[in-house]
Amino acid sequence: MNIGPLFYVLNPSRYYDSTTSTHLARQVDLCYDGIRGQYCDQVRQITQQTGQRVAWDDARSPFKGTLREYRPGTFSVRNSRPATVYTDVYGRNASATPFPGSIKQYFSGNHAAIYVRGATRDYAANSADQIHAPN
Repeated sequence: MNIGPLFYVLNPSRYYDSTTSTHLARQVDLCYDGIRGQYCDQVRQITQQTGQRVAWDDARSPFKGTLREYRPGTFSVRNSRPATVYTDVYGRNASATPFPGSIKQYFSGNHAAIYVRGATRDYAANSADQIHAPN
């Protein structure tokens, strides 16, 4: 059995930059260098309304590191044993032979692979919480 989980941060507040002394740079600063996208559009709109640059730790910045996605990824099972097994009602205690109360289970073929989508969650969905980087 193999599993290949993936974890994403979709709105990171920082990224690696080998040219800086700390090796960190801020996403929000890229918005003022002409980078396109919905988050940068929000940053520029705030600047137009207030006349001030949005700082990396400003609660109004969309780059909070709070929009996260988990994907279990590819789940693969290889079966080199019999294609029929018997388990208890919880899928445990697998056996090649039936036993009292067992459930007969079939595995088709000797290989199955599926991709599981996962879930996305925004930990700053409530703007009243004033969550901002660093979080």
